[in-house]
Amino acid sequence: MDGEPTPVSPTDASVHAMRLHAGRRRSPFVPLSLLLALIAQAVAVGSANAATRPRISYEAFSGSVDRLCVGETYDFEVGIRRTATINGQRYAQWVAGGYILGSVDPPNVGRFEPVDAGRDVVAGLPVSVATFTFVPTAPGRATLEFVILRTGEERRIGTGFPTNNATTEVEVSDCFDAYTSGLATTFVDKDMLDLAEPFFLTGYTPNVGGVTTETQYMFFAPNPQNRTTGGYAFVDTGWATGRPDSKCTAYISGRYDVIFYGDPKRPVEGDLLMKGSGVLICTGSAIEIDYTTTPGFQIGFKPRPAPP
Repeated sequence: MDGEPTPVSPTDASVHAMRLHAGRRRSPFVPLSLLLALIAQAVAVGSANAATRPRISYEAFSGSVDRLCVGETYDFEVGIRRTATINGQRYAQWVAGGYILGSVDPPNVGRFEPVDAGRDVVAGLPVSVATFTFVPTAPGRATLEFVILRTGEERRIGTGFPTNNATTEVEVSDCFDAYTSGLATTFVDKDMLDLAEPFFLTGYTPNVGGVTTETQYMFFAPNPQNRTTGGYAFVDTGWATGRPDSKCTAYISGRYDVIFYGDPKRPVEGDLLMKGSGVLICTGSAIEIDYTTTPGFQIGFKPRPAPP
């Protein structure tokens, strides 16, 4: 078996990747049942002779994610790996069992749900894991620690072997949802993340002022140094209500500024003000659009509410 651990969950190959760390030495492949028998036998023999007693240790490995939004949830999957060194040969195997305790520090940044501290390691493929659902509740940086309380192999192999805990850190940020705009009265995609990463909004207007719009696509790229500024581009198609033959499409791009209301660190609301230029193309005509000196469009947003 390769000494490099197998990821705890194949689903964590997404943006929230499982980051497991282990030594680079390779371990020979031995069937699990045979290996357990070999270890149990070596323990029994070694109990009478300290020189031949195998060296056994257990280590917890957890998934990781760099950043989460308040109100978002993430499942941390935690597995236990046993490493046994017998007669100078190293064997590593994931453990199908055990019990793990989880903690969050500081506790005001988030919690596990359900609130019970412990989870059973549930047998599964490719790796047995205990699942801790983390719920961020306030901005901040949290350290999550996972402690092996039981290995699940006490009766077969014994107790008293050293264990290593797993720790991971996660940054929790306020994130925002668009709720009103001069472009769209109904948002389909409204997630603006924490305004520090690129985001995408879509929406439409059923009928406002005699104009119906559809397929409003808005792309936003924040300034990497400052989330209060950035660039944007959008496409907006609309027509006079009841006159689909009058359809026009606007293509506009430019820069935007973010205004927070209340404490900038915990705003109660905000506006995204958009300046730019582009063109409105209708059947038989093209009209230049210029909002380079004053904002031509505005998007209102609010922080995503924290869970109760």
